[in-house]
Amino acid sequence: MQALENFMMHEADEYNLYVQFLDPELRQAPILEPGRVAYLGESSNLPFLVDNGSNLAGVLHYQLPEYARDSRAKLAVMDKVEVKMLRQKGALSLPPGGVCDDLVESYFEWVAPVLPIIDRGRFMKQYRDPDNPPSLLLLQAIFLAASAVNSPGIIAVGKLFYKRAKALYDSGYENDRIVIIQALLLIGWYCERSRCNVEDVLYWNGLATTVALGAGMHRSAERATFTLADKRLWRRIWWTLFTRDRSTAILGQVVQIHSDDSDVEMVSEDDFVDLEYPPDVIHVQFFMHWVKLCILIDPLLSHRIGESPWIQFQNSGVAATRFELFLSTWLTTRPQTLRWEDSRYNFWSALLQRNYQASLSFLNSQHDSFSSMMET
Repeated sequence: MQALENFMMHEADEYNLYVQFLDPELRQAPILEPGRVAYLGESSNLPFLVDNGSNLAGVLHYQLPEYARDSRAKLAVMDKVEVKMLRQKGALSLPPGGVCDDLVESYFEWVAPVLPIIDRGRFMKQYRDPDNPPSLLLLQAIFLAASAVNSPGIIAVGKLFYKRAKALYDSGYENDRIVIIQALLLIGWYCERSRCNVEDVLYWNGLATTVALGAGMHRSAERATFTLADKRLWRRIWWTLFTRDRSTAILGQVVQIHSDDSDVEMVSEDDFVDLEYPPDVIHVQFFMHWVKLCILIDPLLSHRIGESPWIQFQNSGVAATRFELFLSTWLTTRPQTLRWEDSRYNFWSALLQRNYQASLSFLNSQHDSFSSMMET
């Protein structure tokens, strides 16, 4: 009986939501909370129910009405047993202040260039404000990712933060979808390095991608009423999801993001603007060139299961040569600061070089495999 009541309440909420979207003021209201957004694609009936002259053409994202609770309010209404379990797992506890500071700094120095998914200025403002702190789920996920570079030899530290972040996520503690996506990406990044068993990097990346698709992050938000800062953050998060997906696909995992489904604008240097914490130019260039490399190899990754990527080309040899030329052009057009040189070590140029070598190796292995198949 309780399950039926819950279902009916959910159906009523869904109905009331669409009714509220008929209000022009709600549809055109500024999106001040990007984590509470409704995505209505072209197949939605909403445009047929409202005035065609309401400037809705191309608008796919809308602010949800004010009925969702934030995570702190959620804690107050959670089942007491759930709260007790979270406390027992330490999910509601934080390390000493000095440890937190070190982990946050490690994240922004060593993880953020690969996962530029958090606005540092906005985050640090909340981090310093005891009355409006960051999401606890996001904090635990940041500490988890940072532990991989801050205390790489201490496995117990990572396991502790993993248990805390996972417990918060599993409990449904967080309602903000942007925070959830950020946390899932951070957990996945950690698992890629720590060899989590069942719930591995593909699992966490897949969850992050699913939440992002549900929020319409794969679609251009240029016509939406987001703030400029939020539009920039959305682009960075989407392209981070794309690079994470391609970095696992190149190692043999299934592609979860299909480029044809997305019309998000290419990430640019302007998307990294932060007046309080100006980004390191090398970090920005690293990410942008990593995105470009993923786009170059995308045609070889996005093919049907059981089908060679070369089957789409009439001449696989010519196609392989063409892709090698693309990669070579990408290699030679990198900024000087990102060019690998034995005499001048730089971590980010080395990481980008490794990604290039992995892409080239994938290209050659796929072509050799296809050639052998055609000869037999």
